[in-house]
This record gives sequence, structure tokens and C-alpha cells, in this order.
Amino acid sequence: MSEGATRPRRDPYRTAVVLTALLLLTLWRLLVLKGYPLDLHFDEAQYWDWSRDLAFGYFSKPPLVAWVIALTTEIAGTTVFGVKLAAPFTHLVTALFLYALGRRLYDARAGFFAALLYATLPAVSLSSMVISTDPLLVMFWAAGLYTLHRAVEAPEGGTGWWALTGIALGLGLLAKYTMIAFAGSVVLYLLWAPQARPQWRTAGPWLALALGALLIAPNLGWNAANDWITFAHTGDNASLGGPLLNPGNLLRFLGSQLGVFGPLTFLALLWLLVHSVREAREPRARFLLAFILPLFVVIVVQSLLSRANANWAAPCYVAAAVLVAGRLLESRAGTWLLQASIILHLLVAVAMYNFPVTADAVGWDLAKQPDPYKKVRGWAALGDRLMPICRRHTDRIPAFDDRELMTEMLFYMRPCSTGAVKINPDGAADDHYDLTRSLRGPAENGYLWFTVRDDPGLAERYFEKVETVAVVRVTPRPGLSRTVRVYALDGFKGY
Repeated sequence: MSEGATRPRRDPYRTAVVLTALLLLTLWRLLVLKGYPLDLHFDEAQYWDWSRDLAFGYFSKPPLVAWVIALTTEIAGTTVFGVKLAAPFTHLVTALFLYALGRRLYDARAGFFAALLYATLPAVSLSSMVISTDPLLVMFWAAGLYTLHRAVEAPEGGTGWWALTGIALGLGLLAKYTMIAFAGSVVLYLLWAPQARPQWRTAGPWLALALGALLIAPNLGWNAANDWITFAHTGDNASLGGPLLNPGNLLRFLGSQLGVFGPLTFLALLWLLVHSVREAREPRARFLLAFILPLFVVIVVQSLLSRANANWAAPCYVAAAVLVAGRLLESRAGTWLLQASIILHLLVAVAMYNFPVTADAVGWDLAKQPDPYKKVRGWAALGDRLMPICRRHTDRIPAFDDRELMTEMLFYMRPCSTGAVKINPDGAADDHYDLTRSLRGPAENGYLWFTVRDDPGLAERYFEKVETVAVVRVTPRPGLSRTVRVYALDGFKGY
């Protein structure tokens, strides 16, 4: 064993406890999902729509999230539960990898607390209710971190573990391109850690790179055939065209991380990062810091130069959960802080999963105060109201001019929404439906236009006849309403 490595002692009791705790937590989340009172977010609805047309790439994301939804809806049906089903399981798997990694780096107790810390993080409680690219990315990041450590510490060479690291890298890239930062951290660690540098003279790292490249190659081919549209969209998200320095955005990003990683544990992590030079003298900490510092610093700089979403730092917290747990358990005060954090995170999850009750308890009037669930209310009710109109005009092709409305109604108006198109006057590919479903020519029986606009003038410029069919309004809660106007369009004149 090399410097800083530990051989995990068998601790079947603690393994059984952590498995039981994680399974109960996952079961709780599945029950919450089964009775989920809210609708799909429009990004989730779009990923579901992608899952009906499996490909090696899509406009804004790599394909893995669509492939996973295709599997879960095949198992559980085309329901909100079926679409979201994979999310809690991915976090379960991630937590198990962290338990195994914590055992190897520190001991079973550290692995236990690292797994529970991660599984109860506020961001994970929220993410377990949302199907997106992040749970998949983080799961393969954790898998890669564990297999990499096994590869580097293998006494007789770790070619098999390096192969698994490459597979984790490739699958992570198929989930989200942020996984490329994992590869960068591997390079950094192999250069930074003296005990790891001999790995450069083995076939392992190159095998991992080759397998990762092989798995992402079909997506690269799809992008090459589609003008590298996903990479262009990812670059646009950086938004570096504004003012050079934005300290307000930096403070907002750092503040958001108190909610992502938990207030107490994020402050503990910041303390460790500030003292990272001292921490890195210890080989275990050096290994973990290599997978925290680079991406975290990049995102902090990004938030200062432009903006950074709260979830962009999510992969950093895989290694951070192990580092924080391992270091805090070295003292009694740190152990209390860690235990208090986990209890606090569970209370936040209870409040989050019972938001209406929580809002009433604290006097939060949703009609007057910001509603964090505003974007996932009212879509199913709207679909129920629009479906009969669509069925009365089955000869017409449904048309939309707004991606948010279109993605939601593709799900909640199915199967009536099959074959829907998007009005796209400028011909630019600004979203997936501009790329794949642009309205390009006349239809034999015309179109049925669903729009949130109170202005038929858009259609009047491009159609000879525009007739109002209906105005539909739903009110999912006091103070929030959704209005859709429906028009019959005939005689397409071209853009």
C-alpha cells in the first residue's frame, strides 16, 4: 500500500446500518414521488420528449438522460413518477460509492457519515424529485472517484480499475459535459501526488482515456453532423459578454452554496479550502482536493466574470462530502457539527417535501410571497382543458411559438400533441424544437396554434386566415394563473 492509503477493515454492522438508512431514505423519496402533487418542469418534459426519439445527441444536452427516461417510463409508465423514477436511485448509488470511498480513505465511520451527509444534502433532497443531467453526472463522478482510487492503490497494477474509471468517464460525459473536469482532475492528481506519478508509465491512464473517448464518440459524431449545436449551446450558457466583474453574482453564488451543501458543512468546507495548502500535505486530503478545488475555482471565477448557477458546483461535493466527514470526525466538536448538519438537512427535506404545510406553518402566503414551485404548477390542469379543443380539431397540426408551453403540452396533451411543430420565423435554431420541429410549410388542413401571447399579429403576418378558437385560463393557486389562446391558422404564406 502506498503512502496515505488504508486497508478498510470489515465492519458488517456499520455497512448494514448505512444500507438500511439509505434504502429507507430512498423509499421515503419514492413515496413522495408517487404522491407528487406538482407537474413536470418544462426541462423534464423536454427530456421525456427526447426519450421518444432516441438519438446520440440533442440540442442542449448529451443523450443519457433521455435514454434513462426511456427505460424508467417503460418500467413505470408515462407518468410523472415514471419520468422521475431514476433520480432517487442515482443518489442512492452515489452515496454507496461515497461510503466505500470513505472506508478506504479513512474508516467505516467516515464512510458512514460521508454517505449520510451526501444523501441528506438539501440539494440532493431537491434533486431526488427532479430528473435532470445532474444526478447522472454526480453518480458517475462518484463511481470514477472510487475506481480511480482503487486503480492508483492497486499493489500489482490496477488495469481493470482503470478500465472502470474510463467507463465512468465516458458515461459521465454522456450525462453532462462537465465530466471533462473529472478528467482534468485525474491529470492534476497524477502530477501532484508523488505516489501516483508512476501511473503515467503504465497502460492504465491511457486505457481509461481511450474508453472514455470511445463512449463519447457517437455523441461527437452526432454533434459534427449538427453543426456542433450542443457545444455551441453549452458555450452560450457561460454568458461572458457582459461586464467584466460581477461581485454581486459571486456573492449570490456563494450564498446559494449554503443551501446546496448545507450551511454548516459548506462553511466547514470553505475553511478546509482556505487552508488547502496545509490540508494537501496529507495524501488522503490531496486526493480529494484534486477533485474539489479545480472545478470549484473555475465556477467561482465564472460567477465573478458573469454568472454561475447554483448546481454547477454539484460534482465538487462528491469528494467534499468525504473530506468534510473525514476531517470533522477527528474532533468531538466536529463530530457534533456533522451530526447536527445531517439532522438539519433532514428537517429541511421534511419541510421541502411538505411545502404547503410548511408554508402555512410559517405564514408564507403564496399569493403574495415568491413561490419556489411556481414553474411546476398548473400544466396538467391546462393540458386537461386544452385536450378537448385539440380533439375537436384533429385534422389540424398543433403549433406553438413558446418552448416552455410546447414541452409541457407535448406531455400533458398526449397523444393529441403528436406531430406538433414550432413557429420559427427567423429560422434560427434557438432550442431543440427549432432544430427538429420547425413549421416550414403549409398543412393540408391548417394548424391549431397554442400561444401565451395576447397578440394574433404574429400569425397574421404568415397566414392568410387567423381565427380565434378559444381562450383557456387555469388558476393552480391564488395569485397564479396560466392563460393560453388557441387560433386556427390557414393559408401559410411563408416567413
